[in-house]
Amino acid sequence: MNNQLSMPIPMTSNRKAWCLLAVISVCVLVADRLPEWHKLWFVAESGQYHTSSGITVLLLAGMFLRWRPALGLMVVWQLLHCVFIYLALFHGFPTGDHTPGYSVLAFLRLTALGIIFLSAEVNRYVRYKSTNHASAV
Repeated sequence: MNNQLSMPIPMTSNRKAWCLLAVISVCVLVADRLPEWHKLWFVAESGQYHTSSGITVLLLAGMFLRWRPALGLMVVWQLLHCVFIYLALFHGFPTGDHTPGYSVLAFLRLTALGIIFLSAEVNRYVRYKSTNHASAV
């Protein structure tokens, strides 16, 4: 048997950062679009729930392009969403209205925030631009 087939391919720090940024992107974009896909999870049939993905997309692009302020702005943006989710859960929890929808949103946004806070690769990738262009993904 060939042992090289069973050995994993080593990930560079930049590649791992890109993969984690992709996970962050999926989490926040799904969280932005979920209320449009399943409106009744969040509001009554006659209600409206709207969120703009424009700011999120710009911040994600900034993170992929290593714009330093994008990381901090993304944290603030996600924390604002988490405050809104907390208020919605706090007011709707006694009656059970829309709790599952907001719980899913909280999970997605907190997952993205957890990766941002705990991943040294993402922080290093966004904060420090490589001087060697060959090291880019």
